[in-house]
Amino acid sequence: MSYCKYRRKRKQYLKDGVWYDYSPQVYEKGQLVGCGYAECTDSPDTPPITPPEGSKYKRWITITDDYYCELGDKYYKMKLQVSNDNINWVDANPPEYKRGNLWEAQSTDCGAANPEEWKFYANICIEGDLYEQEQLYLYGEPTGELRVGKLVEKDSNMCTDWKIVEGEYICEEYKEKTNEFEYSGYNEINYFVDGSPYTSNSNPVKLNSRPHKSLKFHGVPFYHNTNKFLTSLILNEIDTTEIEDMEYMFAKLESLVSLDVSTFDTSNVRSMQNLFDGCNNIPLLDLSSFKTDKVNSMAYMCRNCNNLTNIILSSFNTQNVIDMESMFENNFKLKSLYINHFDTSSVRNFSYMLAGCSSLIKLDLSNFVTSKAINIASMFEGCSKLVELRLDNFSMEYLANNEDQRSNVFRGCDKLNKITCKQAFKDWCIKNQDIIKLPTAMQEGGSGTWEIVG
Repeated sequence: MSYCKYRRKRKQYLKDGVWYDYSPQVYEKGQLVGCGYAECTDSPDTPPITPPEGSKYKRWITITDDYYCELGDKYYKMKLQVSNDNINWVDANPPEYKRGNLWEAQSTDCGAANPEEWKFYANICIEGDLYEQEQLYLYGEPTGELRVGKLVEKDSNMCTDWKIVEGEYICEEYKEKTNEFEYSGYNEINYFVDGSPYTSNSNPVKLNSRPHKSLKFHGVPFYHNTNKFLTSLILNEIDTTEIEDMEYMFAKLESLVSLDVSTFDTSNVRSMQNLFDGCNNIPLLDLSSFKTDKVNSMAYMCRNCNNLTNIILSSFNTQNVIDMESMFENNFKLKSLYINHFDTSSVRNFSYMLAGCSSLIKLDLSNFVTSKAINIASMFEGCSKLVELRLDNFSMEYLANNEDQRSNVFRGCDKLNKITCKQAFKDWCIKNQDIIKLPTAMQEGGSGTWEIVG
């Protein structure tokens, strides 16, 4: 028996500019490392392989609960780790440490006296929206004076609830469940409508019209392997006006060769996460009719669509999207992608967004704004044919102290020889060229071209 090995991703959360692990730790499968391994383990508790002397790989990682002080400034403390395979890492022996990036200038933790500073105090709800509340500190001591800080989330689940209205009802026409579907073939298909499981002996499946609050052919967490034989769906009569969650709706429908969603009303949808993830045989996705004004997550939306050659996203309004992680990851056959109209001013996570798009040659992201980004790790990793890239409005304000969130941005982009950007972003790339795996041609003194704008 042989195994395929994937990188393990560990879920973290952000607090006061520092990333922390969840307790207990949460993991999921990441980028493919390779296949054909005779042995492989997926247990997070398995101790890593101890590298021999003279290990091939070295890295510095940030210690989130320790720091150095220097002239009143607070700096992150970093420790050296070594590995012989770039997968399993252990601390260097004897241990080595160094000063990292600036954590806080003139920090009270380092003896500095900050006369006036607003610090996070708590989260509060105001008319259904979640805000940060801040408290004023004078010379490091809390004063008790509070103010409303930045907006965390509009219409937050933490601030809203549904209450039963006594004596009042909503009526709708009753239909037998057996009449909701028309059967026209065979193969067992499993799916969920409004949270209830169904099994159909039809291929394709046809749904009659009625408002649905949810519809998932993937059926998470009750996914059934027979769904991978589904080749087509007839959805032209379905009413999606009330659906807010389209997560995993068509995920892992590996045999689906075409999909018409032109009649879908997506105006109330808030999440499209993993919507088409794993639709391996669809060559065209026309999403030009989608209204995405309320969507806040497009993570993994079109990941692993291995035969996709054309995707139409002309109507997308992404002003409220905060997560685009792995949105187009591993779309190997996609030779062009037109997403420059995307409004990314709210996006915090771009990691792996275009990783593995190995047929892209040129990419125009000149209108992408990254001022709120806290993670761009591996954003273009594996774009092996990419020659030219426009990043006119890229800026990295929130990434200064988070090495893991800026790693491997350009790893495997060996043909990249022209980047259009601002001078500040070029300087950032050169400074972090080893961490972001900047191609040799684009490194300082390389043969590549930096076209400076703005």
